Amino acid sequence: MKYNISGHCTISERIKFNAYIKTVLRKAKKDNLVVFLVHLDLVGFSFINYTYGYDIGDKVLLNVFLRISRVIESTDVVRNYYSDDFFILLINKDPEKNYEKLNLIKDALKKPIKIQNIEIKVEPRICIIIFPDDISDEKDALDQIFMFSKLVKSERGTGTFFFKDYSVKMLNNIGEVIKALKKISLQTDFLVPAFQNIYNLRERSIYGCEVLARIKYNDKIYSAYQFIDIVEHFNFLNKLEEILFEKALQYKLQKNDKRIYFLNISPLTMEKSLKNLNNLIQKYTKKGIDPSQICIELTESFEIKDPYRVNLLIEEYKKKLNIKFALDDFGVGYSNVAVFTQLKLDILKIDRALTDQMTFNPKVIYLMKSFYDLSLLGNIMLLAEGIEKEEQVQLLNKLNYDLVQGFFFHEPEVPKEFLDQTKE
Repeated sequence: MKYNISGHCTISERIKFNAYIKTVLRKAKKDNLVVFLVHLDLVGFSFINYTYGYDIGDKVLLNVFLRISRVIESTDVVRNYYSDDFFILLINKDPEKNYEKLNLIKDALKKPIKIQNIEIKVEPRICIIIFPDDISDEKDALDQIFMFSKLVKSERGTGTFFFKDYSVKMLNNIGEVIKALKKISLQTDFLVPAFQNIYNLRERSIYGCEVLARIKYNDKIYSAYQFIDIVEHFNFLNKLEEILFEKALQYKLQKNDKRIYFLNISPLTMEKSLKNLNNLIQKYTKKGIDPSQICIELTESFEIKDPYRVNLLIEEYKKKLNIKFALDDFGVGYSNVAVFTQLKLDILKIDRALTDQMTFNPKVIYLMKSFYDLSLLGNIMLLAEGIEKEEQVQLLNKLNYDLVQGFFFHEPEVPKEFLDQTKE
C-alpha cells in the first residue's frame, strides 16, 4: 500500500493520513508484521529557508523525499507530513530488514543536496517506535510517536532515537499526565509559571517578562513545550492558559511586580482567549493591577488567516482594557510583513532564527535594519529574541533596537513560591 506523496499536508489531509496509518497498523498486526513508525525532521531547516529562500527549501524537501523513496520498499510509506517533518512506515516480517532500511535512509541523507550549484547538507533527527513491540495499540502508537519526537526535539540535536531506549520516565506515564491535566486547577501545582526577563537596551533596565508554562512532575520542572502535543491533542490548551495567567497575575499582585507581563495566546483560539482574559484582567484591575502592564503576545503556532478580524479584536481589547499587543517570532514561519502591516501592534518580536545569524550574515543585518525603519512608521517597539552573545547586543544597539530577551540576560525562572521543596 504505497502512499508516497510529496508536498505539505493540509490539516484535513493530515487527518485522513492519520486514519490511513491506523488502518495500515491494524492490518500489519493482523498479518504479524513489524512496523517501524519513524518521525524524521531536519535540524535547523529554517536556516536553509532563510539563507537560500523558500523555493530552494521546497526543493530540498522534495530531494529528501525522493532519496527516502528510493531506498524503501513499495509496501513502505513515506509522507512529507508538515514543513520539514517526514512520517515513514517501514514494514516487514523480519525486524532486521527494517533496521537495514533505516540505515539506508540515513546513508541516503549523508550526501549534500546540490541545487542551482549550491550544496546543502541536511541533518536529520530520527525518532522510532517499533509496533507492536513498544506499543501494541495503533492509536497510542500514532499519538506517542509525535509526542516522543517533540520531547526529543526539545532536548537533543541530530541522531537516531528509539522509544524503547529513551530514559525519560515521562514517556511511560502519558496516562498519568493526562489524568493530572484533567484535574488541574488554581489549587494544584502541576502547572506553574516561569518568568524570563525582557530588557530595555536604551534605558538599561528591566522592561517586562514573558510568562512561560512549566510542568511540575515527579519533583522536576519541565518545559510545557515538551507536552504541547498532549495538551493540544486532548484540548487542554484553553484551560491551561486560564490557570497559568491567573497564577501569574496573582503573583504580580502579591509582589507588586511592575514588570510588563507578556502572556502568550494562539491566533487560532484568540477570540475565546481574549474573552477569558477580559474577565480575568478586569478582576485583577479591581484588586490594583495596572492593565497597561499586560501585553498579549500572539504566537506563530498557527497562521493568522484573517488579519482583518484579528485587528478588530486587537483594537477592541486595547480600547476596552488598555492592554498591549505583540506579534511573536516575526521573520519566520507564519509571521510575515503582510500580517505585520495590517495589525496595530505595540511590539514586534524578531525571531531567534534571524538574531542567530546577525554576527555572520550581512543580509540579516540589512533585513533587521529594514524592520527598524518599518517600526518607525507604526510607532512599534522592536524586541530581539534569543540573544546569547555580547556581539549580538552590540549590533542591536547600533540598529537602535528597543528590547532584548535571551539567555545572555536571563534564563526562565520559576519563583520559589511555586516550587516549595521541589528541585528543578
